[in-house]
Amino acid sequence: MAIELNRIVKGHRYDTSISILLASDELISNKTQTTTYLYRTRRGLFFLVRQFNDSSKKPKILPLEKDQAIEQFNKLPEKFQDFTEAFSDPEDIHGRPPLFEKPLIKTSLWLKEEMLEWLKKQPGTMSEVIRKLIQDAMDKNP
Repeated sequence: MAIELNRIVKGHRYDTSISILLASDELISNKTQTTTYLYRTRRGLFFLVRQFNDSSKKPKILPLEKDQAIEQFNKLPEKFQDFTEAFSDPEDIHGRPPLFEKPLIKTSLWLKEEMLEWLKKQPGTMSEVIRKLIQDAMDKNP
């Protein structure tokens, strides 16, 4: 079973918990077990995770170019995606996938404690309540 890893390598985030597992294998030699997992991020970056049964060795993330990922995919015996799904161009995403008509962009804000308490008591999520308040204000004052 793959472990969860979340690392930044050369400015790119590689997170197994939100990436797509494409293929894997398990290699046992001289009482050493190495498992290799091939992943694709939702932005279309490919990476290998090498996991060792030896607790003194930490799992490794190895970023790959697309042609290297295709080569690894062809070598790894256990497939979780077909070739077309694994290597088609990713959808252009900006921010969170659309819940409404447009993508959402994550932000943060500072609130007074009483404002936060009020938000928690409202029906729906805090994000939904804040979006509705802003939309209502925009509708009243375009």
